[in-house]
Amino acid sequence: MNTEQYKKEIQRTWQTDGLTDREQICNATLGLVGEVGEYLDHKNIDELGDAFFYVYTLARLLGAGTENLPHHTHSGTALARQSAAIAEHVKKLLFHGPESRRHDATTWAVRYMISNLRHESRQMSCPSVVMAINIKNLRRRYPDGFSPTYMDKK
Repeated sequence: MNTEQYKKEIQRTWQTDGLTDREQICNATLGLVGEVGEYLDHKNIDELGDAFFYVYTLARLLGAGTENLPHHTHSGTALARQSAAIAEHVKKLLFHGPESRRHDATTWAVRYMISNLRHESRQMSCPSVVMAINIKNLRRRYPDGFSPTYMDKK
């Protein structure tokens, strides 16, 4: 699976009903921070795929390009620090005023996280395999698109 296919497929399960752009950005940021934490706890390819879902969704919401990514500096602590940095950037962007430099810093941080997650995926397999597994899991969980009742059934 290539990145463009993945980005298109994950939109099928992204919850937008009644959410403002701002709320969607907050949701994606919180999801990313949580999934990075779960991945670092378990080193599980499914959790890494969930982190991919949120970081690529956040990139789309912010208009951050996902090609020609910055060079990564990989380590588990780098992933934790980077997810915290994204949360801080999003907080400033959404709640301290949307100055262009804040938007630029936020999109750069998201692009940097994509680079780090793609590098991390190479430790287990490769980015396209992580994406394919994530799509398989999303289709299983949400065969008809996102449904908030899925979590009630878990």
